[in-house]
Amino acid sequence: MYAPLPEPDDPARDNVLERTILAPPATPPASPFYIGDMRAATPRSVDTRVWLKVPAEKPFFTPLLLGMIVAIFAVMSVVGGSLDATENPALLVAWGAKVNGLVYQGEWWRLITSTFLHGGLLHLFLNGSALYFIGMDLEGFLGKARFFAIYFISALGGSVASFISSPFNIPGVGASGAIFGLVGALAVYFGLNRRLFGRIG
Repeated sequence: MYAPLPEPDDPARDNVLERTILAPPATPPASPFYIGDMRAATPRSVDTRVWLKVPAEKPFFTPLLLGMIVAIFAVMSVVGGSLDATENPALLVAWGAKVNGLVYQGEWWRLITSTFLHGGLLHLFLNGSALYFIGMDLEGFLGKARFFAIYFISALGGSVASFISSPFNIPGVGASGAIFGLVGALAVYFGLNRRLFGRIG
């Protein structure tokens, strides 16, 4: 059994309706969102890295070898009359290029002198830039004596490999064997010290 509602003009009727019909809660106005708020709410990760100073020596042989290579190339270009003259096989042989037939005849020194010669400006640029960027770091890490030993042994090993695999009377020049040896030595150095340099070296 339901009680009758009061008359429309009765104030009690309004009180009954307010208690009976519940209005939905008001939605608060949306506040603008800024990326800075999200960054402030997100805790920053603690940087646990420790910066260490790696002892390094001032390079000596790298600029010396690079200067010798460039100087020899410049003199050969002047003697030959142009930059393209360094690609002339006769000029390369006269300046000490590796020729298997001549090495068989006792001119073993060509295995070393050929590493200071380059056939063309592009050849010089590629080997020279590789020697500079790799040699400056490696010599600083390993020291002058170790660097020179690695360079000399790698250069000689590259010439011997070229002597074994190249045609009999084709001149061979370049410091590519020495450069490959430096790359390998730098990779070994970073590998042995990977905990010091981190995952990416």
